Amino acid sequence: MRNFGLAAAGAGALAGPGYDYDLSTVHEYSDLDIEQIDLSVGANYQFDDNFSVGLGFTYLRYDDDEPYLYDGTGEAYISNVNVSYLF
Repeated sequence: MRNFGLAAAGAGALAGPGYDYDLSTVHEYSDLDIEQIDLSVGANYQFDDNFSVGLGFTYLRYDDDEPYLYDGTGEAYISNVNVSYLF
């Protein structure tokens, strides 16, 4: 009899108050206001057939004017130098 009482209590808990399915604010989650800039410049100088040197710079900017869960705004400055030698 105790097992039947537990089963009845479990079934009553599942049939309790319902979930509110109000989805009227879902359209606001895709209201995006984003600006993105990506600028790159580079140069490569070849000294001879086997040796070259290159320089590069990249600027990235991302502005999110409608942040939701986190602020997605930021900048990045990336520079690189490469040296190539063919054997």
